[in-house]
Amino acid sequence: MPTSDVSWSGRLRIIGDLERPDHWHLEADDQCAFFGEYTPREGWRYSATNQLILNLKKRPSVARGTPQWPHKLKAIRDVAAAIRSSLTPEALATSLFVPIPSSKTPDHPDFDPRMLAVARAIGAPARAADVLRTTADRLAMHESADRREPDALEATLEVLPSAIPADIERIFLLDDMITTGCSFKVCKGLLQPHVSGKPIIGLFASRRVLPDPFAAFDDLEF
Repeated sequence: MPTSDVSWSGRLRIIGDLERPDHWHLEADDQCAFFGEYTPREGWRYSATNQLILNLKKRPSVARGTPQWPHKLKAIRDVAAAIRSSLTPEALATSLFVPIPSSKTPDHPDFDPRMLAVARAIGAPARAADVLRTTADRLAMHESADRREPDALEATLEVLPSAIPADIERIFLLDDMITTGCSFKVCKGLLQPHVSGKPIIGLFASRRVLPDPFAAFDDLEF
């Protein structure tokens, strides 16, 4: 479990008014929480959260069967353990953990159901279900220079409402990182007609932090 610096918290932190502008698709009534802050383009040595996320995102087509693979499996276990320790047994038993789908379809060599593995690793009494599916391959958000558009993303996804148990009280949408918030908003919108007004909460291993726009001026003297 990453504990080596302030980038990672052992408890969930809420995305509030201070953080929400970094994730511009989110609105004030969206409930989202995260454990760590990921800093782009800084590499795995930069922080405990960077190391965790980069291990979690290791591509199966590259890492499986190599010394990198155990690091990915450990990251899956670590995120699951953080979730399990942050929620009460009652909350675990009455919630459904739904992974935000991989950017690739199951037939693609880079298909990576890592968040479903996280959801299942949380363990009883938590329940996990593959309610959302990717129907067309797309670039992962971190591989694209373009902003993701909600309509285009929604066109690549389908929802399987029969996989949602009737007795749940809430859904946790799981992902490794929240960037713009587009994936969360689209998946939340797809699920809402099937959950009778029950809350849908975003739960993220990390949130991407944007660079300080004033950092370039730190060394200037006036």
